[in-house]
Amino acid sequence: MIKILFLILLTLFLILQYTLWLGNGGVITAWNLKHRIAKQAQTNEQFYKRNLKLTDQIKQLKTGKNIAETLARERMGLIKADETYYQITNTPLKEEIDHETPTQQ
Repeated sequence: MIKILFLILLTLFLILQYTLWLGNGGVITAWNLKHRIAKQAQTNEQFYKRNLKLTDQIKQLKTGKNIAETLARERMGLIKADETYYQITNTPLKEEIDHETPTQQ
């Protein structure tokens, strides 16, 4: 009689433990949700900061005169009619290339 009661209680205990750890709404599910919430909060913070910058740019575009010109210069490479444009590249000069390549004899 005691063995049967012990087996019933053990079975009930194991079922409850399974539900607690692996069941729907169990510890593992809660742990996964906690990490997903933390990751989403971090993403939301990044979007919040980006939105603040965009809101500031919109305010500047509505009120400022130089912001449109600055954005056009930075993003589109626009220059004024009376300006001279110089482009500096990192390509080596022809003389440097000739000195680096060994001559075949």
